[in-house]
Amino acid sequence: MRILEKIKKRKYEKDTGFTISHDVFIPMLIASSEQAEEIMKGNFMLNPAADDVIAGRILSKIPSEYVGKGDWQAVEAGGYANLGELLAKQISMYPLAFEKGRFLKPDRRLKRMGDTAVIIVDPEAFLRRVQNAVGARYANQYMPVLASAQYRGRSTDPYGFQLFNRDGKDRWKQEMILAVRMNPNLRITDAHSREYGEKMNLATGSLSDIAVVCPVQDLVRGKFPREILDPEYACWLDSFQTAKKEIKQWIFSVAANIMNIVPATEWMDKLERIFPGDKWKACSQVEKLFTDGDAVPRLAYFSQDGRDRVFLHINRIECHFFEFGEEEKRMLRELVCFAEAECGTRFCHMLLETNADLGVVKNRSVLSQTSFREERTCQRGDLFEHQFLEADYKVVPSVLGIEFSRRDWHYGVRLSTPDNEHIMWYDSKTVLDFFEEAAASNVARIEYLMKGDAYGRYRKIR
Repeated sequence: MRILEKIKKRKYEKDTGFTISHDVFIPMLIASSEQAEEIMKGNFMLNPAADDVIAGRILSKIPSEYVGKGDWQAVEAGGYANLGELLAKQISMYPLAFEKGRFLKPDRRLKRMGDTAVIIVDPEAFLRRVQNAVGARYANQYMPVLASAQYRGRSTDPYGFQLFNRDGKDRWKQEMILAVRMNPNLRITDAHSREYGEKMNLATGSLSDIAVVCPVQDLVRGKFPREILDPEYACWLDSFQTAKKEIKQWIFSVAANIMNIVPATEWMDKLERIFPGDKWKACSQVEKLFTDGDAVPRLAYFSQDGRDRVFLHINRIECHFFEFGEEEKRMLRELVCFAEAECGTRFCHMLLETNADLGVVKNRSVLSQTSFREERTCQRGDLFEHQFLEADYKVVPSVLGIEFSRRDWHYGVRLSTPDNEHIMWYDSKTVLDFFEEAAASNVARIEYLMKGDAYGRYRKIR
């Protein structure tokens, strides 16, 4: 990693408390060789989230009238730490990162945690077994939870204790915390008298079918078990899509009076060469331009993979593409020319909107807000340009078999002509020229934003 990238990464971690982790990884448990042998047998041990010293300090600062209340009652009434979190048990898992078709060597400091790694080859099956083991032993009293560590420092303040907080000096570990915590809906009747320093034993059953053992020394040298080097296993890991900065959708629209009284079936026959049946599914619908008007046919075309859609409305052509390559340009060109030739129509109000993902939000000021959106509209010659940038939560499938919500940047830019069909009329060549120029302009804008901090660059664009 280049020095500049390391500096940027450290600054981000310092600002946010989060560690930048890899999108695709499999979890490892690090222990001594004796403990690793017990784990593989299914004898699983979780450590207390708070020892009796930390718990005692926190409890001593909570007024007695809140201690006897239910977990959430105490939190809502006094803003104090969830007492159930003090009773939680947990274990750290460490990532074995997978990137560009290969595993990456873990940090050498991992040897401090133990000499043996238990690599969970099937994380989803492992989490199910933990969940079943917790349910079998504790019924509705405890529940397993999984989250990334937040390196903001541990606190004995009743207002600041968080189950997944870790010391800032441990950021290099990039831990996933598997915790078993009290059901927050249960009443904690006598929190002062409970034992907080006890460990929890779980019987998950043998892990030999879903995990492999490997010396940590081998991993830091780049020697990985043959079980995880299997080509089929690598293909499975590759199937988990990493976060990308990319254009997600193109939306084209041009106002055109094309859906006249011609029967929909006749239109479908004529459009077969543009939308071949082996690639597109046609659907005939009806709609009204005015609520008290007559119903007029509308055609909808859906690509076989479900990604692309084309609508022929009463008064406009509308296309939703996830890519805009030569094939999409050909279809759009033929569709516009077809409407002009068959209907003798003229066009008005052209619009092209391009949407893109610009990566993970790294701005501290934005992360602290529940929502963020900035937008603006300006005029560029005879066209209007509307832009927006928003920080939105995105569900990301994980190799761990669960879904994480991560806040990502989403950007949209739309170029359009004045919305006045009584003044502006265009022929097919003008429409196609507009789409070509608008597409090039939008791509140039997005490429600029992708090359650096999305928020900072967006603020510079005018």
